[in-house]
Amino acid sequence: MVDNVTLQKALQALIAGGASHRNPAARKASAKYIYQVCEKLGPMKILTGTRDITERVLQVGAAFASDGPPEIRWYGKKIYHMFMSFDTLDSLMKQYLTPSAYKNMCEILDNIRAKGGVGETPSESARNNNRRALSNDKINTNGTLTKQFSSTRKLNTADQAEQVRDLTKQMRSSDFRERVNGIEEFQKLCELETDTAIQSLVKIFDGFNECLADTNSKVVLKALNTMHQLVPILGDSLSSVINSTLPVVAQNIASNNREISQIASDIIDTTIEYIDCGVLLQPLCILSQNSNLRIRPEIVLKLAALVPQVCQRKPKQVEIHLLPTYWKLLTQLRGQNSTTVTSSAGGVNTLNSSIHSITSALYAELGSTLIDKASSSSSVTPKNLQLLRELCTSIDAV
Repeated sequence: MVDNVTLQKALQALIAGGASHRNPAARKASAKYIYQVCEKLGPMKILTGTRDITERVLQVGAAFASDGPPEIRWYGKKIYHMFMSFDTLDSLMKQYLTPSAYKNMCEILDNIRAKGGVGETPSESARNNNRRALSNDKINTNGTLTKQFSSTRKLNTADQAEQVRDLTKQMRSSDFRERVNGIEEFQKLCELETDTAIQSLVKIFDGFNECLADTNSKVVLKALNTMHQLVPILGDSLSSVINSTLPVVAQNIASNNREISQIASDIIDTTIEYIDCGVLLQPLCILSQNSNLRIRPEIVLKLAALVPQVCQRKPKQVEIHLLPTYWKLLTQLRGQNSTTVTSSAGGVNTLNSSIHSITSALYAELGSTLIDKASSSSSVTPKNLQLLRELCTSIDAV
């Protein structure tokens, strides 16, 4: 699209279609292409061209710069970095951004100036840090370690154990400010000494999970925001704690605090992007069956988003976990229009619409095999088998 329509139309379509998408993977892709289009347009055309383009780019760049995933924030900063040499930037920011967004962007721009630029993407930075750490620890020709040590050397076992004890002690403190400090220290450990953090994840998450379920909303919000930022850093290393952590995160979707509810939902979307589908499948299946009725429709939607990956890469787990869960979900369809396929996008989500979504996802991957497997399963009653047939017919008719 970027190469086959006018740059202005491409920009408007990308912003409208993905900039505010709930899925962080979609937002990241949008941020990447929006940045590329902005580069092609050039800062002069964006800032001095039509008001609509100027307003949209400044607003979406500010939104990206304060997003959860580091890669999205990086693209937002890169967009603004292009404009920093223009004297009119500050007045345009005041004109088009909300006061809170303006204040946040001023802080971000001050930080960019202090660092002399935005630097490489977070993923490139992590790879380069790993390469530097490896080169610093190389053994020379005499069989001794080189004298080039990185500034963040690995702690010895005793120091590491003490650091973990201190972290978990802080996270369990009776003072909420200490708990927040403990969460911040955990984030620093993951960012600066990732290997050390990974080795102790199970012990640290014993305390961190308590923060995710804390009675103080400030602690919960801090823990959730930290979790959101750490998933891309830790990735599949979280497999050792995901079974215990995902249910705690998911429960926060039911919070009356809209910010807490949204970030909890975003975390699960981010885990789907960064953690192996085989690791996530079982906990999501369990949650789809047993979670709070307020959050179950959304959890089933998350499971539906996982269906293509699982069906293509983990066929055994489809049989063991996914289909048995789906058979149970079929029994929860309610109402006269239960077999009329509806979408949960853009409206109030219901369990029926979520079950329709996972049915559509499974049918798209398995085709008529889905009905064959239901026919041969003792868990599917004749009534539910007929429901499934009607659902698939309804999907075919769309």
